Amino acid sequence: AGVWAFRAKPGETSPVIETTAAYYLFRVDSARAAGVPPLADIRDEVRRAAVEEGKTALARPIAETLVRRVREGGTLAAAAQAMGAPYQEFGPFPRVSPPVGDPTIVGTAFGLAVGQTSGVLETPGGLQVVSVLSRVGADSAAFRAQLDEWRLRQITLARQDRVRNYLESLRRDADVVDRRAEVERTAAQAEAEAGALPGAPVGR
Repeated sequence: AGVWAFRAKPGETSPVIETTAAYYLFRVDSARAAGVPPLADIRDEVRRAAVEEGKTALARPIAETLVRRVREGGTLAAAAQAMGAPYQEFGPFPRVSPPVGDPTIVGTAFGLAVGQTSGVLETPGGLQVVSVLSRVGADSAAFRAQLDEWRLRQITLARQDRVRNYLESLRRDADVVDRRAEVERTAAQAEAEAGALPGAPVGR
């Protein structure tokens, strides 16, 4: 859809875009030239960004103090409670479906050893500090037991992708003449057209 939208004109509607989940139809409502937009058009966004930047600048010394307390021998939970900072614990989770969506937090958590605490992480959700409380090793026996099922599922997905790409290529390159109106004519329509021709016999 994104590729199509940047080539379309305002008011133009896309062809039907098929995915594994649904069919989509898009329309371009407006477009503007590339470059920095006028301040009047983005004043609210600039104001919000400035406020968030100010909050981050004020919060950074607090977050750095939190990290320093942990590295001096405290726990992240105790330091957060003493400073009135929000604190949350998560149970064991895999990398592929973590309880938090920020990749910086997830990557940092899997990069730390047990008992280690990160520095201050700047994320879209604010400043974060991560501490690893424990780690559960992967169950290789369970993986081997499910390997055949996993391999079959991946092969099936790959085949579906190839078929989908092939069909999309056919649709894109096909030269189609729509004659459904001729094929789907009823017998009554055909007789009416025949009767309207000059010199056509009239039945009783």
